[in-house]
Amino acid sequence: MTTSNHHCCNKLLMLLNDPASPLEYDRVKRLYSIVSVPQAFRKKNELSIAYEITHCPFCGTRFPKELSDEWYAIVEKEFGITSALDENIQKLPQEFLSDEWWKKRKI
Repeated sequence: MTTSNHHCCNKLLMLLNDPASPLEYDRVKRLYSIVSVPQAFRKKNELSIAYEITHCPFCGTRFPKELSDEWYAIVEKEFGITSALDENIQKLPQEFLSDEWWKKRKI
């Protein structure tokens, strides 16, 4: 779910703000996806399969490049964390838990 208005169109923004929508945006990795179980219907700690989408389903705008590889590369280089399962991931600076890390680096 997001509360930002930097997305390409109001229809997309409306669905990203709806926890019952299958569309999600991960601001940490700048990743748009369709999920198998929308947030509103997930049980605590239940996982959902996410399918990356590269274009807005409403206006057709191409989304910016997603940054998963860059995030993991920086986290490994700067903090020695090589896996999302590493317990030290909880100790990352706050900037790596938001979009601040990529905005700060102008990626």
